[in-house]
Order: sequence, then structure tokens, then C-alpha cells
Amino acid sequence: MGAGLDRGLVISPVELPGHGTRMRERPIHDFGALVDTLFLELEPLFRAGPFALFGHSMGGLIAAALARRLSQNGGAQPQHLFLSGAVPPPATRTAPRRATDEELKAHLRALGGTPEEVLQNVPLMDIVLPVLRADMAVVDGADLCLLGPLATPVTSFAGLADPAAPCHRVEQWRALCHAGMRQIELPGDHFFLNTASEAMLELIAARLRDTHPIAENSRRI
Repeated sequence: MGAGLDRGLVISPVELPGHGTRMRERPIHDFGALVDTLFLELEPLFRAGPFALFGHSMGGLIAAALARRLSQNGGAQPQHLFLSGAVPPPATRTAPRRATDEELKAHLRALGGTPEEVLQNVPLMDIVLPVLRADMAVVDGADLCLLGPLATPVTSFAGLADPAAPCHRVEQWRALCHAGMRQIELPGDHFFLNTASEAMLELIAARLRDTHPIAENSRRI
């Protein structure tokens, strides 16, 4: 994934409670509480030097909320906000939180990107489905927390065959983007970032380079 990176661009991945290496932590169901938690955890990175924010799907909503929080607080500001496979509230809606396990599996199957053998792995699904329910609660709660304009320049990525975030719905971010927005449409379904990662990294690096030339000090995303 590094071919499109400039030497001074550093990726700082963010994992949510209940996900990945934090799977032993209790997942957070409330959007506002999740944003508050991440804001405190990431504050040292925000102060460390020039940075941009990137988020895919639910991560796009979180990144947008963090950009707004930073703007409202008047401290360090992201130089750019990159949204991928994400639609703004109130268009944002997931599968019902009260759905059965089979309905949740069907939801994952429709999104693409999850192998059938994973969906049929009962012990694994016993771990994944509670986290998915928490994620859906987070997304559904974003309506009340993400109202208002975005002061940060935005680039949005949309998958041409994405059933969860079709291009015309991703375009709805534009109404909130008071500093301008550019939309880039790429081939693929909801997980187009897996197949188009090199192209996306090149576009991100080029956008940051055009906006603010990358200097000797690292730029974080």
C-alpha cells in the first residue's frame, strides 16, 4: 500500500474499541461517546504537526465529526478531510439493529468483501456480530451529532458499484462542505479501497502536495 506515498507522509491507523487489537475492549454503541474517546486519544497526534483525516464508511462519519470538533475548538486543524464510501446523515442508514444473525450476515454479504467461509464460521461470527451491531448503533446515532458545516477542504471517494454508499449519495456531502469538495469515483463495491488502494494513496498524496507542499517534517493521515 505504500507505492503512492511521499517520503514525508505517515499513516497513523486508528482502531476502535472492540476492533482488531482492541477486540478485548467493550465496543462503543454511542456515536458522540466514540468521537469523544477518539478525540482524547488522538489529541497528541493532532498537536504533533500537519495532518489530514481519512475515514472509510463509518470511519468517514467519525473523521468528519473529528474535523468539526477540531474546527469548533479552534486548535490544530486538519489540512484536508478524505471521506471514502461514506454518506452523510440523515441519508446514513444501516441494517436494523434488531435484525437476526442471518439478516446481519445477509447485510455483510450484500456489501461484498466478506468471504462466504467467514460468514459460515459460527465461532467467528459470534465475535463479529456483536461488534457489527455496535457499529450500526454508532452510524444510526450520527444524525444528531454531525449537523453543521465542515470548514475543512474535502475529497470524497465513491465506489461505482457500492450498494451502501452509491455515488449520488456520497455527493450529498457537498452541501456541508463550505471549504469545497472534490468527488472521485472508482471501480468496485463497498470495499473498493482494497482494490484501489494504490490509486487512492496516489490521489491523497497529490491532493496534499497541491494544497500544502510536503516539507521535511512528516505529514500525518
